[in-house]
Amino acid sequence: MAEKKEFEYYIITISMFLLVLMGVFQILFRFVLNFSLSWTEELSRYLFVLMVYTGASLAIKRKRHVRVELVDIYIKSNLKKYIFILNDLIMIGLLLLVGHAGLKISLTTFEMEQLSPALGIPMYLVYGIIPLTFFIGAIRALQVLIQEVRERNE
Repeated sequence: MAEKKEFEYYIITISMFLLVLMGVFQILFRFVLNFSLSWTEELSRYLFVLMVYTGASLAIKRKRHVRVELVDIYIKSNLKKYIFILNDLIMIGLLLLVGHAGLKISLTTFEMEQLSPALGIPMYLVYGIIPLTFFIGAIRALQVLIQEVRERNE
């Protein structure tokens, strides 16, 4: 039976495919047709941002995010459980804080009706990547925290 993939996996896969496709288009048009496409560079930049922040959310869900392992190495007591819970709560708080700040920036950009230079898409959609992915990351971190607390209690 195939392993069920998280929705972030598909967003990252599609973004990577489109990034490669944009690179091929840029090379073909620039060197073969001697014509530069300005929109491919802009779209590639936005796709890269989407891919990176979505990847961070997936790393949280899969427990693959960067962390300091000093607690694992030096603390052997029951205190370790509470340190991990505190760490997860702090991470959730920081993710919500950055997500909230990103939402404020996105809403400000919405009010200004700013458009991207080459594609002409509303910039609040681009800036909206930050709050969306950070809020999803907070949800994923909460899921991991609940799962770890249940596992430790059983």
